Amino acid sequence: FDRFERSEESTVEGHGVGLNYAQTLAKIHRGVITYRPSDGEGSVFTLTIPCRKEDYSEGELSETGTIRSERSEPVPEMELPLSASTKVNIVLVEDNEDVRVYLKSLFSDSFNVVTCSDGQEGLDRIRTIVPDIVISDVMMPKKDGFTLCRDLKTDPLLWHIPVILLTAKADSGSSIKGLEEGAEAYISKPFDPKYLMATVGSLLENRRLLQQRVLNLTSSMMESQTASGDAPVEGPDAEYMRKVQKIMDENLSEEDFNVESLAMEIGTSYSSLYAKIKALTGSSPQVYLTTYRLNIAKERLSSGKYTISEVAYSVGSSSPSNFSRAFKRHFGITPTEAMFRGDAPEEVPTEEE
Repeated sequence: FDRFERSEESTVEGHGVGLNYAQTLAKIHRGVITYRPSDGEGSVFTLTIPCRKEDYSEGELSETGTIRSERSEPVPEMELPLSASTKVNIVLVEDNEDVRVYLKSLFSDSFNVVTCSDGQEGLDRIRTIVPDIVISDVMMPKKDGFTLCRDLKTDPLLWHIPVILLTAKADSGSSIKGLEEGAEAYISKPFDPKYLMATVGSLLENRRLLQQRVLNLTSSMMESQTASGDAPVEGPDAEYMRKVQKIMDENLSEEDFNVESLAMEIGTSYSSLYAKIKALTGSSPQVYLTTYRLNIAKERLSSGKYTISEVAYSVGSSSPSNFSRAFKRHFGITPTEAMFRGDAPEEVPTEEE
């Protein structure tokens, strides 16, 4: 009855979920499920459920004397790490229905879960949704997990998505192949659900920390960190961010330059721009554009080469007074104070800002 447990002699296909689920249902109904081997004929299973009033306490009986429908022995729920407690999008790709349903039950309380039954369907949905993380089986029809992972890691718009591969192949060669295809984690079945959830939480937290760094990068900072080998993004993501920053630098003083202008300059749709900027920085393009202007302003103020008015107009502000209010709200210090301090950005402006 252990989850994912299967007899080595078994000739019946399965993933070791059914009996564990049956046992859970039996416990909910105060029942017991047992089995005994039958020579040459498999096994005989017996489900016993108490049906006499004497078998239940007064609190478990309704006013009419019937058994209450509420669970008398709740199934304990596992909690995701705090870092993954917000609603984010996850795509689960698994061809076995039992395992697919079980995986969804693990994550549905904390994630917006989309399930797919094969690799090709998974790739199509991932391209549409651009989720925060993907969990995929390896052995699947139409497109296996290795190929799905490779497709994601070679697509500039999807390269950033963390991928966890689940497989019954526990040999080191398969693990190495999964990592070579770009997977962030390779977990063998049967897996410990708590370990899987902890892995998801860790990947999302690492992603959040990287997003915070990217959000506060100016083009000069990114160039410096790339030269020192400490850049938070690499490959297609780094090229994408350089392109975005170059366009923003060229239009920084234009007050009317906005997200739509940025999308047009890049040659992409607003929805594609939103998905990519959101994935890389954790914020919308509007918040990113505002944050970038303010970070550039702080760099210029800290250099001591410009007046507050010069800096305000150079980053597209309509007036020095509006600029000063936005700067103070974002950094917690005034532009004048910034001229003599080198504080790093501490908070991100809201969508309204």
